[in-house]
Order: sequence, then C-alpha cells, then structure tokens
Amino acid sequence: MKKLLIAISLAFYASCASMDAHFDVNGVTQKPRKILIGRVESRTLNYNPYAIINFRDSLRFEFFKRGYNSELLPAEHWKSSEPVLRDEAGIKNSDALNSQKNRGWYAEPNSESIKAYCEKYVVDVFIFGAISESEIGDFGSTRISTLVALLLYEKSGKKIGEIRYTTSDSTSDAAVIHDISKALVSKIHAEFR
Repeated sequence: MKKLLIAISLAFYASCASMDAHFDVNGVTQKPRKILIGRVESRTLNYNPYAIINFRDSLRFEFFKRGYNSELLPAEHWKSSEPVLRDEAGIKNSDALNSQKNRGWYAEPNSESIKAYCEKYVVDVFIFGAISESEIGDFGSTRISTLVALLLYEKSGKKIGEIRYTTSDSTSDAAVIHDISKALVSKIHAEFR
C-alpha cells in the first residue's frame, strides 16, 4: 500500500505544471490578426535539434486554430547569431555562451528591430522566447525541470506581455510540446479578446 501511495505521489509530481503571465493592460487595443513567431532559443545541455522546430510549429498551429494568421520568422534572420553550445569534444563552451556577440538577440531585441520585422512581415504581434531544460539531482534520483518563456511585442516595438510555463516534463516528447504550446496560446488568446 505504501508503494502504491508513493507511486501515485510521484506520478502527480511528475506531471505538475504551472504558468505565470503578465500583460500590459494598455498593450493590445484590438485583437491582432497576424502574429510573427521569432527565434526560440534552446538552453539545454541535451542535444535535441527538433524540440525548438516542433515548438515553433506547434505555436503556429495553435494560433491558426484560434483564427490568427501566424508566420514563422525565417531562420536566416537569426541563424547566424546562434550561440555555440559545444566544442569538438562536446563540452559546453561557457565563453561562447557568455559572450554578448554570440548570445543572439534573445537578451531583448530593441524596439526598432522588432518594429522593422513587424513592418516587413506586416504583423500586429511579434513573439520570441526560450526553452530551458535541465536534469536536477544525482544518478539515483533525477528529475527534469523545464521552463518555457515567451515575450510578446506589438508592432510599434512595445513589450505587451511575458509568459512563463514550468513543468517537470521533457520537451523531447512531442506530446509535451503540444500541451505547452496549447496552454501558452490559450492564455495569450484570452488576453487578446
């Protein structure tokens, strides 16, 4: 009986997720029609080249499902500023990660560059963010900690919102990416009404 209670507790703990969001009350005055999904930075030590691609595609789908015209910012606009995560030996290159030159523009793009993207792609809202995933604990008892953060800007370059989703599930699972995207877009959609 005790083992069953522990297993149930672990299953509940393993699937816990939370979301925290803040939106500017004067941010979006009317429901946006077109959304541009920019770069989503990967901050994980595990190499999973498809997690970010799947997440951006899933965000686009969830917005489309709710009646928005959404596009992905083409990779050529941000690919060259990708941080160098590993050297030839597979070791994390902390100098490259800490270098402002190699961090890309996740550190907060300026309002002029956001405004330029919005004008070029004729969009009302620009979104970008990061996924951070790590394993915590030792060999005997590890758990996953995942944080997904999105920043939202309106076409003038003004920040209108920020949303964070935390879970103990891994983004290497496509179903988890779908669930995260669905929850984030549902919250954003509720703010846009």
